[in-house]
Amino acid sequence: MNNLLLAIALLIFISCNTQQKATMAQIKVVSDSVNIGTVKKDSTASAVIMIYSTGRDSLCIKNIGVDCGCTKAEIANKCIAPNDSSLLYLNYDAKKGGDSGSFYKAIVVRSNAAEEYKVIKIYGIVN
Repeated sequence: MNNLLLAIALLIFISCNTQQKATMAQIKVVSDSVNIGTVKKDSTASAVIMIYSTGRDSLCIKNIGVDCGCTKAEIANKCIAPNDSSLLYLNYDAKKGGDSGSFYKAIVVRSNAAEEYKVIKIYGIVN
């Protein structure tokens, strides 16, 4: 009997948790990895990706973090209505990035989505 009550309580908890996540904001990007190609050592390279709000609630970007001063990220709209999108502008400055060769940088988008942190990677080669 106790096992049955425990199982029922667990099913109710899982059901409520699943329903809550379904009504929350959701974040989606077509690709979470962007190759920005070959960059000359004294120049910059940029890319633009689309961020989609796929949940039932508006997606609100709380913060965008980068892992060094050579990378910048800016979003056009910090609050994105359901079924809408916004552009995320990414910029890599090879002058600040260090030595020649391959680079790999992470951009962390923090939002009110069920997946609170979305990591987007940019990579390329400096020569």
